[in-house]
Amino acid sequence: MQIMTVLGPIIVAVVYISLCSLFEEPNRQNFNAIIIAGAGAAYLNGGFGVWEFAFLGVVTFCAYQWLRSYSFIDVG
Repeated sequence: MQIMTVLGPIIVAVVYISLCSLFEEPNRQNFNAIIIAGAGAAYLNGGFGVWEFAFLGVVTFCAYQWLRSYSFIDVG
């Protein structure tokens, strides 16, 4: 196994968390909700057929809820 297969996601996570710590509340919560909603849209044309649209609908609904609740962000 290549070392970057493991270290790559860890490095990206540490950088993301470090940069997000610079935001103040509630901007950090709103930013995380937008990022997770965008990540949900990345699954379009991912080979799941019509279920991609259902998944996108669920993620969009949750993103709206995430604007008010960290519990939904944790799920994302």
